[in-house]
Amino acid sequence: ELDDAFPVLEEFQASGHTDYAGFPIPYGGEGIAVLTLNTTRSGGFTEVEIAGFERLFPVLKLLIRVTETQRLAETVLRTYLGRETGSRVLAGEILRGQGEEIEAALWLCDLRDFTAMTARIGSKPMIQVMNAYFDCMTEAVWEQGGEVLKFMGDAMLAVFRIDADRSAAEAAQSGVEAAHDALERLEELSARRVADGFLPLRAGIALHIGTVVYGNIGASSRLDFTVMGGAVNLVARIQHLTGSAHEPLLFSDRIAEHLGAATESVGVHEFKGVSRPVEVFKSVREP
Repeated sequence: ELDDAFPVLEEFQASGHTDYAGFPIPYGGEGIAVLTLNTTRSGGFTEVEIAGFERLFPVLKLLIRVTETQRLAETVLRTYLGRETGSRVLAGEILRGQGEEIEAALWLCDLRDFTAMTARIGSKPMIQVMNAYFDCMTEAVWEQGGEVLKFMGDAMLAVFRIDADRSAAEAAQSGVEAAHDALERLEELSARRVADGFLPLRAGIALHIGTVVYGNIGASSRLDFTVMGGAVNLVARIQHLTGSAHEPLLFSDRIAEHLGAATESVGVHEFKGVSRPVEVFKSVREP
């Protein structure tokens, strides 16, 4: 007689199965896997066969533990380092100084009035605010095929890599689309917060295309996988300009050249540590 708590057994019986066996297989600390077996043979499984299955459990425990450890490592690395970077570290690219030169659209955002807001509402409530803010930023970047490299306080650095699968024009357009999307998401979040009596949220986003070194830097016992180079400095300077210019989105001429008429110059600027004056643009979108 079948147990009403497991209606799937009725499906097995209807399809000609004569026996069903389930075995819990503990592994690791508190992990438990389940092995289930069916047969259509008349009389079902014999006691000898059941005993034979159980003799396999020590080997299965080892295989499951290795597989789960690998899966956990991939999840942790991709969560903390990003999908592309996590895969690289997992593949063994962990030597200090190891890296490659790449061209990419760099994307840097920063939350406005972070220090003042933290002083007003406190550090612990600010964690929830930051999480909601970063959700707006990261989801927009991921949807456009970008890679989030790191969080730095209230700032976030992302890249849209230029390679055989994505041209410079496509990377620039993806970065700008991600910025508009992120700002729209943040505006919606801010409106809900204001309606509930909380402070508004605003951000400044900057983009630039340049060549950077993508690789490991740090101490012998603690490394960081990041991008380095003059292009990173420039996008940081442009991001700082978003505050003084009161613009939510600014980008360099290297980005603007791929956007056609949908841009407006906000002037030529000289930035500290940048050898040439840079014309900076804002996006112009039709209503």
